[in-house]
Amino acid sequence: MSTKYKSRISLTFIKNEYYYCTNNIYSFYLAREYLVNGFYLFESDVFFEHSLLKKMVNSPYDNLIVSDNYRPQLNGTVVLANSAGRVKKMLLPQQQTPAKISDSFKTVNFYKFDYTYTNKCLLPGLEREISLKNTGVYYEHIIMKDINEGCFFTNLTTSPFRWFEIDTQEDLRAAEKLFSSAGDGDVLSISDDTVIAQTQAS
Repeated sequence: MSTKYKSRISLTFIKNEYYYCTNNIYSFYLAREYLVNGFYLFESDVFFEHSLLKKMVNSPYDNLIVSDNYRPQLNGTVVLANSAGRVKKMLLPQQQTPAKISDSFKTVNFYKFDYTYTNKCLLPGLEREISLKNTGVYYEHIIMKDINEGCFFTNLTTSPFRWFEIDTQEDLRAAEKLFSSAGDGDVLSISDDTVIAQTQAS
């Protein structure tokens, strides 16, 4: 990390010794004691304009799912939202059909979870899944169930800001092309692993 941030940010690194046989839900579980005040979650393979982060942090809504309009070249989890931005449903890849996702939004894998949701729904759901030995699923499995049970999430779109998920060399080249017109300081990459940033308790 750049030295300019060292005096401003306190970092805690948590190692998942079973990374090779578990999914991100188990890494999430290992960090549970740091999540009780509510937090932001950012997956680490996304390159994006820093103004998107500002948009997220400045949003007045308590629980956010950041997304972009669905396009065929995007794959992964999607959400359906009404005209007011409330998320009505989350669909994991295995649940998707062309008809179901035509008006959906692709998740960017950036989230904001407040104190109430974290402690009443998310952490109990996490404990439940781990107790059932469901360590091979994604953490979205819990969020999907909570949305189905009526938990309120707001869909925050990325527009007008750029982002790109980089998983392959081809993705990297596409991202370089997308951001080639960006000026210095316009983009931010979170690298290496999932990053969890704590929020203040509400």
